[in-house]
Amino acid sequence: TVDFSSAEMANNVAARLQNGVFAEVFGLQNGTNAPLMADTVNVPERSVGTDGGQVQVDALITDFTGLNNFQLNGQPVDASNATRTDNSTMSPANGVRVEVAGEVQNGTVIASTLAVRPPADIGFSAVVDSVADNGFSIFAIDTQVQSTTLYLDSAQNIRTFRIGNLQAGDTVTALGFVDVNNQFVVTRLERVTASNTARARGPLASVNRSARTLNISGVTVTTNSATQFEDADGNSIDADSFFAEAQAGDAVAASGTQNANQISPAATVRQLD
Repeated sequence: TVDFSSAEMANNVAARLQNGVFAEVFGLQNGTNAPLMADTVNVPERSVGTDGGQVQVDALITDFTGLNNFQLNGQPVDASNATRTDNSTMSPANGVRVEVAGEVQNGTVIASTLAVRPPADIGFSAVVDSVADNGFSIFAIDTQVQSTTLYLDSAQNIRTFRIGNLQAGDTVTALGFVDVNNQFVVTRLERVTASNTARARGPLASVNRSARTLNISGVTVTTNSATQFEDADGNSIDADSFFAEAQAGDAVAASGTQNANQISPAATVRQLD
């Protein structure tokens, strides 16, 4: 949610704001669920340029018939000879977000590079172990940031917050995906106020039914008699039902006490699909 009641806008921007329009918004958000208080709002021109010009387009694919013929924001793209610059396991298809760069020729972007931007299906919220130039460690899992990583600082409200501002001991929420090199790539990083509750969500790597433990995308989660289990609709279920159904690959979320590199014990465990 964006609150632009006090935002600076050019004369024609307000009239152009409507459902489906592409907008750029800059401002401050005080918390994950708080509205973004916009300082400036702009509705940029979506034309990608004239023939011979170099362009970059980031959008969801539509009208995909092959790498040589699809559209991004209504712009025809030919990426048949493009070099993939990402490490995602996803292939371009309708509904997949990609970023292409190339030259406009006869109204079509002839892409020289193409990068798939997968959805963030893994999330961790915990204390940072250590920080490096291009990433950090959380739950003893090494992560990597990229040029397109989104940053938000709800703890100290540093508007220029980047990886260089992060310190070991900070509490963060990191969203991202695992690439072909089994590297956790962070697409969104938020520094948050310290909390006694750690969280993990993502595909189950393994399930130990006898020990009543889970591994969620590399994070070990232990449960006990006090752990509350829920199905994907939010209905309460017992532990026996949960562990009888749980399979590797299932999307699951857990929250509880961070104990070193584990969530132990979990207060809640929920099926996500």
